[in-house]
Amino acid sequence: MAEKTSDIRLAAILAADVAQYTRLVEADTLGTVSAWTTARDEQIEPGVARHNGTIVKFTGDGFLAEFPTVQTAVECAIELQDELAINPLMFRMGVSMGDIVDDGRDIHGEGINIAARLEAIATPGGICISGDVYNLVRNRIDEEFEDLGQHKIKHVSMKIAIYAIKRFNAPNGISEERQTNSEQVARIREGSNWFKPWQAWSAGLLILAFASIGMFGFQSQPPPSEETAANERRNTQSMQPNIMPTPPTLKPAVIPKGPLIPGKSFQDCDICPVMFVVPAGNFMMGWKVGDADEKPVHEVTIPNNFAVGKYEVTFREWDACVASGGCGAYRPDDKGWGRLTRPAINVSWTDAQDYITWLRDRTGKKYRLLTEAEWEYAARGGSSSKYPWGVTLDAGKANYGRYRNRTVPVGTYEANAFGLHDVIGNVWEWVADCYSKSAYKSHAAYPAPVLDNQATCRRVLRGGAWNVDMSDGYDLLRTSIREKAKRKGRYSFFGVRVARDIN
Repeated sequence: MAEKTSDIRLAAILAADVAQYTRLVEADTLGTVSAWTTARDEQIEPGVARHNGTIVKFTGDGFLAEFPTVQTAVECAIELQDELAINPLMFRMGVSMGDIVDDGRDIHGEGINIAARLEAIATPGGICISGDVYNLVRNRIDEEFEDLGQHKIKHVSMKIAIYAIKRFNAPNGISEERQTNSEQVARIREGSNWFKPWQAWSAGLLILAFASIGMFGFQSQPPPSEETAANERRNTQSMQPNIMPTPPTLKPAVIPKGPLIPGKSFQDCDICPVMFVVPAGNFMMGWKVGDADEKPVHEVTIPNNFAVGKYEVTFREWDACVASGGCGAYRPDDKGWGRLTRPAINVSWTDAQDYITWLRDRTGKKYRLLTEAEWEYAARGGSSSKYPWGVTLDAGKANYGRYRNRTVPVGTYEANAFGLHDVIGNVWEWVADCYSKSAYKSHAAYPAPVLDNQATCRRVLRGGAWNVDMSDGYDLLRTSIREKAKRKGRYSFFGVRVARDIN
């Protein structure tokens, strides 16, 4: 029998798993496993592949991956942390380098041990790297690094220098950027550390492992007082039976005749979205006790009536676009949940623009995405409450979290006061704006989209989605919440609602 040989090579290494995974599984087995498999299938595997990496193995709630260079490895880690911020799990990552032994089935070496210790030191949502890695990437990656000093690592004879990527690092376990950007999917709960929610060096490899995740114009009244908001926080989650309203039979509206006045429903063609005319008006945008990027609360004027999709764009509408030669011939995957009247998912911001271009060409009308201000105004429907229907989250009024674990047909839940369905839950909805955490300070009176650095910016999403779980007590479903993602991001919880000018 031929003797097996082992390959020895220099590698960069990153280790990872899900923090408090056992506890989370005990609390919500299906929800936790669903969140992990979504992260694995939709972010981790594609992300590693995009950076020419190879996943060595999965470890139940984590994995190891190799990359051709240290720089691509660190860049991949950064991109993954950005994208995983929308998943209801939070990850820690640690990057090291050293000799590894590849026996054909697994890899071994001191560098792997160091990487595992680095991820244990990283804050949830954070990335820690060894001093050797830092020296190779510090002038090649546009990130600030924080020196965490020399640390003694178990089973390693000498202390090693450790650095954290600053924007992901925070002493309370959630990076400052994720706090201010509303990208976090969890908060530390009652001190129990529940959290929600990578080319230069040619010899380098990276092993990526994830560790420690917890769980995942009408102003009818002034913004709530601190006391009122506190009461609302205590009443945020309404744990209701798993009862879903019967989806309605959607009947196409009549092609518009006469003036398009507020409250009127119409379609511009038989395969176009049903639109609803929303009136001009004023409203208070933001949330006084929300995240930093939801402040300050400020008055915004929507100067003209405009039309908004009564529902999120459905697979039936998207497939009609593809069938008629539009949408870049892209037919999004439905994950086996069904098409027809379910919202189109796995739709990126650029995909949404392709759909809008097709609508404009077909109808000659000025279709577009809503601006962020228009979206919040339309979603509120004249309400200044946390949710369009009031102050308490209600599983009978929106599709979110553990109740369905998938999308539902549009129009399943009752409309808001402006006649719009599913503005909360089901899928996150792309809007026109570039994300700016200081938008409400720099553009306080804006009704137009914020387009700062639009060639490279991340785009805003609104409204929450089917996979947003409230078990950690953090609210990603309030009308004012803001999220962001890369414009080409395609996920099963991303969709689109369109707008149209009528003047």
